[in-house]
Amino acid sequence: MRLAAQCLVGRSLATPEDVVRHLTCTQSQDWRACRVALAARTTARSVQAVDAAYDAGRIVRSWPVRGTLHTVLAADLRWMLALTADRIRAQYATRLAGLGVDAPQLVAVRELTRELLRGGAALTRRELLDMWTAAGVDVSGQRGAHLVVDLLVDTIICLGPIRDGVQQFVLCDEWLPAAQPPPDPVATWARRHLVSHGPAARADFLWWTKLLVREVAPVWEQIVDGLDELTLDGVTLYATPEVVEAGMSRATLTPILTAAFDEILLGYADRSATLPPAFADHIVPGGNGVFRPVVLDGGRAVGTWSAPKDPREPPRVELFEHPPSRRLSAARLMVPAR
Repeated sequence: MRLAAQCLVGRSLATPEDVVRHLTCTQSQDWRACRVALAARTTARSVQAVDAAYDAGRIVRSWPVRGTLHTVLAADLRWMLALTADRIRAQYATRLAGLGVDAPQLVAVRELTRELLRGGAALTRRELLDMWTAAGVDVSGQRGAHLVVDLLVDTIICLGPIRDGVQQFVLCDEWLPAAQPPPDPVATWARRHLVSHGPAARADFLWWTKLLVREVAPVWEQIVDGLDELTLDGVTLYATPEVVEAGMSRATLTPILTAAFDEILLGYADRSATLPPAFADHIVPGGNGVFRPVVLDGGRAVGTWSAPKDPREPPRVELFEHPPSRRLSAARLMVPAR
């Protein structure tokens, strides 16, 4: 059912913008992997089309949830960060203080960055850090990285257009479209999450956004209105009736390859439905936080894969266990997108 909800099997969406709108907020700390993940859910399966959506300013990468970069609709970024920014700042406050970064320094870097990017300028991360250094800003150690996060969370900059394969920072005030927030942002966000990630629990959404029960509980009945309820091991999960029906299709059993850091794994507090705990170390070696590309068979992770140097060759697959299922043995596995 989750494969169907996330458009990995069954229907594909027309454009990368449609995919981002549907998923709402897509894990994107790995630049190549996030583009493959988005493209794999479109009809054309084209990474170039994803890049064009970034270049056109329809989608952006920023830091709205879960302590890492995500891709969102440009029109959604401000209202999302309005809900989450204070919590993200609180998480990083101690770290910034430990690095010797105080409030006046943050203000100075914010003003400097506005000057550097004003008038439609765009800079890569390396260029931005070099210009800060030239202006006397200490970016040694992790200082530069945490200063960038502060600017992202404060909705001063975001990652938008691409130059020579590298995404560039731009000013949010110049890049993001004028857009009204939804009437009830919490309810809108939660509903979109359940529709695109279902079957999912309330705990999945709270873990994903770090919003609090007291913020969600008053509108929960509105959020789940019309959704099907399923119970697994005593946990109530929610999904659209269409997803529940699609989950019964044999198409969901088809072996597929997914990108590293794909939402099918990372979009849930409990990943065991897709990744058996016994094999977790194969996907995230040593628990280092780096998720490898995954082979799914019947919706379950059964191996990892890597793309061949020659695009005419099949992907290289490494299974957790042998022998493979009959489905996997007979499948013609394809790289998700190029």
